[in-house]
Amino acid sequence: EVIITSVLADTYKAIFMDFRDKHYIMRMNDEGEPLLVNVEKNWLDKYKVSSCFINSFGDTIIGWKRKGIAIYNGNSIKEIDKIGQVFGIAEDGFNNIWIASWNGGAGLSPPGGLFVIENNKAIRLNKAYNMNTIMGWSAFFEKKQNLIFYGTLDEGLYKIPNRFFEYYHPECFNETNLSVTDIEIDADNNIWFITDSLLVAWDTNSFKKVKLNKFYEVRLDHEINSGRSDDLNLRLNNLNEHYYKRSAHFAGIEFDNNNDLWVSAKGLGFFNIPVNNIDNIIFHSTNDYRDFVFDDADTLFQCHAWSKNLRKFIHFKKSNKFISYRDSLHPIFSKHLINYKNEVWACGRISGVFMLKEGTLRAITDEDTTINKMVNDICFDTEGYAYLGGGDGRIEILSPETRVKIFEINHEEHDNSVQWLKISKNRLFAGYSDGLRIYRLEDLEAKKTNCQFFNTSEGYSVSGVNSSVVDRDGDIWLATNDGLVKIVTELFVGCQFQQLITVIQKVEIFNKDVDWKQYGQINSWSGLPSETPKLAPDQNHISIYFNTLNYNNTRADLYYYKLDDIDKNWIGPSDKKYVVYPNLNPGKYRFLVKSKNELSGLTTEPAEFKFVIRTPWYRQIWFYIFLASLVTAIIIVIYNVRVRTLKKKEERKRVIMQKISELETKALQAQMNPHFLLILLILFKTIFLTMMWMKHLLI
Repeated sequence: EVIITSVLADTYKAIFMDFRDKHYIMRMNDEGEPLLVNVEKNWLDKYKVSSCFINSFGDTIIGWKRKGIAIYNGNSIKEIDKIGQVFGIAEDGFNNIWIASWNGGAGLSPPGGLFVIENNKAIRLNKAYNMNTIMGWSAFFEKKQNLIFYGTLDEGLYKIPNRFFEYYHPECFNETNLSVTDIEIDADNNIWFITDSLLVAWDTNSFKKVKLNKFYEVRLDHEINSGRSDDLNLRLNNLNEHYYKRSAHFAGIEFDNNNDLWVSAKGLGFFNIPVNNIDNIIFHSTNDYRDFVFDDADTLFQCHAWSKNLRKFIHFKKSNKFISYRDSLHPIFSKHLINYKNEVWACGRISGVFMLKEGTLRAITDEDTTINKMVNDICFDTEGYAYLGGGDGRIEILSPETRVKIFEINHEEHDNSVQWLKISKNRLFAGYSDGLRIYRLEDLEAKKTNCQFFNTSEGYSVSGVNSSVVDRDGDIWLATNDGLVKIVTELFVGCQFQQLITVIQKVEIFNKDVDWKQYGQINSWSGLPSETPKLAPDQNHISIYFNTLNYNNTRADLYYYKLDDIDKNWIGPSDKKYVVYPNLNPGKYRFLVKSKNELSGLTTEPAEFKFVIRTPWYRQIWFYIFLASLVTAIIIVIYNVRVRTLKKKEERKRVIMQKISELETKALQAQMNPHFLLILLILFKTIFLTMMWMKHLLI
């Protein structure tokens, strides 16, 4: 009847937690046998333990009935309820505690789901990660890529990235829609932002909201009490027409050096809100100064989307007089103004980038035609380098003084654009249309474009960024079409991604699975032989399947592979996860495969698979030696037979010739009789006498 819900173990003992309020310690005796002891009078006695976990600080955390968790540090117990029945507890690399809890059905309280513990409070994350399940069952931290895996009973397994990004949806501000168009941070690190019809001041604990109609009322009150009555009706009619018929809206906000907020409202004018007093709205001017910025001397610069000139208002609080700066060839048509020390930059909608410094307006893109004409954002590092993010995906870096381009980041393989740029914690954060890339400034200084990449699978699910700002802590805030996003930059400093691992999953012969046990011991993880297998000569059609143990952006993993002595160079990149080698010759082979994620840039060390295809018996050396010996022996035999044959023929011929000679001799002897000799003597005598007669005649 014991229901074991968790086990804690060390070298000397194991503690078993029983859901029925019984707890046991198991120790090993001298003979190595387990001794199970029921623990009496323990701090756990009051809890129906559903799970147990010891964190890196040595605190014991238990699931507590259907309420939540209890944390015991050795001296005291801290109870945190309103979580549900906890079955999974995990700790991430930043010592945050993650909770997977369960509840029996919809509408029950507490609700169940995924929680994180912060400041001894449980924060439910179901909505932040768009999860509906209340059947949380397990939690596990994967160290290599800093991920939390959240197991559920009804919706499978969720992959939860670290909380690099915090999302503040409209519901956080009691709104159904919240398209934020501009955002600023005051000197006290409070957040101010606007939508078309709403101004919000927020200190991350509480917020105050002011609607556009309040600014209308302030402007209306100013018109009525301005002391001018001759054209009051005309002015009121114009005001009402702009407010009701011409879609008046907030256009921009900016803090001056006194920490006063200035608000531009199209159709209503320019307003001032003194330090941290959102209820004190002061009308300033009928000029709404759309797209404006202050320099370090509180000089106001203004240029909106249809303005050809950049205007400088030196004493805007006292006068509307301005100095106009204009390029002789191109209208500015600014979509974004940025101030950096004594420089004012304008991102033109069609004509490129302009910079005003010490009274001189420079058309940067005219001076260097390689610079993008569609720059969306500009930021600066502490040394004064300028970073220009373009609509074609390039980030161009300009030198501090001369503002000459010295380097550019260009991911040509990706069709995207840079939406926003910010620098914090010695890193360049670049919001692209396909995700977030983070570059270390020291790498860029060395002209290296290594980066970390984050998109939806890592928690960066952002689209429609209208503005961005860095707060006093170095965190980045994004104004989006669906609320605010906070990028916790400090987490990226401590986040060191470990190298990915590529593994060989399976090896087939003639497209069929192989029982590798018959070739020796196998690796229990891969199922492949631990030692080099020796294949039969006819097992020469090999298919190799591989994969990378990567939980992020898996579709962006590209593979490079080669088979020694077959492939001279690496083959790739390829998104295929298998390769086939048919009709391999006998020999020793080593297959290598590695991968690179084209988004994050993370690479792997090569995985290898060695194998041998045995040489057939008729192609082995011993066979060739035997064959050569056999041929030699045959030749020798044939030669000897031939020699003997020739000798026999010569012997027979000699015998025959000898017999012929003997016969001829006998015949000759038979012909030499006395009559024959007498005739010869008469013949010789006749010849002699004839010769003597002829001599006499001659004389």
